[in-house]
Amino acid sequence: MVKTETITLLVDEGILDPVGDNVERWRFSVGSLRRVKTAVHLQRDLGVNLAGAALALDLLDRIAELERL
Repeated sequence: MVKTETITLLVDEGILDPVGDNVERWRFSVGSLRRVKTAVHLQRDLGVNLAGAALALDLLDRIAELERL
């Protein structure tokens, strides 16, 4: 389970992009679940800070995009 505070930090860092006008109404895509899982793994298991996790996720997304070409 991921704490609300963690989700808020992920949104603030740009890792997640919620739909909704306030925290209580935020909704996330299925792809967001993968991003949360990866970001939490990078932080907990590898000691990467949020900025590093955001960068890693952006790079992973870019790699996946290039592989689809």
